[in-house]
This record gives sequence, C-alpha cells and structure tokens, in this order.
Amino acid sequence: MLERYLTNALKELDVLIELTKEDITLIKEAQHKTLSEKATIKQHALVSFETTKSLLNHELFKKSQESDSGLENALSEQEAKLLEAFKEKLLALKTINLEYSKFVILLNEFYGTLFDRMFAFDSQGYQKTKPLPAAMLRVSA
Repeated sequence: MLERYLTNALKELDVLIELTKEDITLIKEAQHKTLSEKATIKQHALVSFETTKSLLNHELFKKSQESDSGLENALSEQEAKLLEAFKEKLLALKTINLEYSKFVILLNEFYGTLFDRMFAFDSQGYQKTKPLPAAMLRVSA
C-alpha cells in the first residue's frame, strides 16, 4: 500500500513540476489569459497531490507505529528508495516554486505600481482610500 502511495505521489509531483514550468514559460511570454485558464488544472492537481500525501502520511505513521526500531528499519528497500525519490521531487518542486514566486512578485509589483500611477489615491497613513475624483479625469503628458 505504501509503495503504491509513493508511486502515485511521485507521478503527481511530476505533474505539478511540469505545470509550474509551463506557468513560468507562459509568464515569460506574457500569455496571461492562458495562464489564468490553466489555474483550475493546477488547482485540481494540487488537491489530488494533497489527498495522496495525506494517505501517504497516514501509511508512514502506521508503519512507524508497527516498528519499535524506527521508520527506516520498517521500510522495505523499494519503499526506502521511493521515499528518497519523493523527498528529492519535493525539493525540486520547492525550487521551481521559488522561481515561479519571483515572477509572480515581480508582476504584482509592476501592475501595482502601474495602477498607482494611473489613479491617484487619497493616502491616510498606511491606508489608501478611494481614488480622488480628479484622478479619473487627469491626463499626463
């Protein structure tokens, strides 16, 4: 059972890594509409992975409870290899997600700054209130 959960988790991690790489490519090519359309696909893949990971965690916990000598000794050689591959894939996903988050932050800053320049807001301390009426009509050269 544990072997099956690990195999499924590895496949789902591959899908998530590939989807994230595609998202980065779409951001670089400024294909934001396609990116937003793919968001639901990625969301379903994430939910699927979380479900599998939950089952995997439960199975690993059961294995560790059955063995007095620790989880490492309770796993078969194949399960240990799959678990190690799972850890490596998680690190790969983390790395690609860090790259993806850099692009997301840059885009957020760009569009936030652009929006702030287009519409003047009334600032009251750290809070911005509704745009000033004159800002809607002002044209800058």
